[in-house]
Amino acid sequence: MANRDASLAERCLEQARTLGAGIEPYLGPLAAAALEQVGQLLDKKAFAEAEAALSDIEAKYAKTPWFRTNKEVLEAARRAAATGKREAEADRLYAEAAKLFNQKELFDLKPIVEKLKAEYAGTAAATDAGRKPSLAEMEQAVANLGKRLTVRLDGKGDFTSIQAAIDAAPPESLIEIQDNGPYNEPLTINKNGLTLRGKRGFWPIVTSAGPRGHFSILVGVGGARITLERLV
Repeated sequence: MANRDASLAERCLEQARTLGAGIEPYLGPLAAAALEQVGQLLDKKAFAEAEAALSDIEAKYAKTPWFRTNKEVLEAARRAAATGKREAEADRLYAEAAKLFNQKELFDLKPIVEKLKAEYAGTAAATDAGRKPSLAEMEQAVANLGKRLTVRLDGKGDFTSIQAAIDAAPPESLIEIQDNGPYNEPLTINKNGLTLRGKRGFWPIVTSAGPRGHFSILVGVGGARITLERLV
């Protein structure tokens, strides 16, 4: 304890206890040293580690007079750790959202904006209007998006046909094809603002080579603002 090595002191005292020594008079200083380490973790913004250390203090020293005397201090430290952890998680989500906003990946941005609003209201990431972009700006950017629909031949998506997804999608929607296909079907896109794209890592093939063939038009686009990405 004199050398301020709380973990070594704890190990030595535990060894002394197994040898029959009464260590109760030393538990208060030992707990105080552990709480000091919690303060250091909070200063370093190591909030998860601080929460774990506080739980460890409670498990080891809950029955001591020191714990009862310092209960309010421990609760304040626990609140600080929880708040800091929440703020850090919100900042991480905000950084991801800002990156997607700048890349104009609005459909990927939308669920993150919704999560920030629903689960991290009150954090700096959600309330700081001085951030560029602010959460309000990102929310406005995704406000008029339609649905996000998935297509997979194995039936694990929303549709097994790209055209069926197009027919079901409202304007300004994303249709993401999550395999390489091939999709043996003609496509007619007459709605505005649709995005058809292969999922990252895939290049879906739309083809007339198959049981159905001889299409007069394989892919016909009649709508405005149509985007096709990662499609063959």
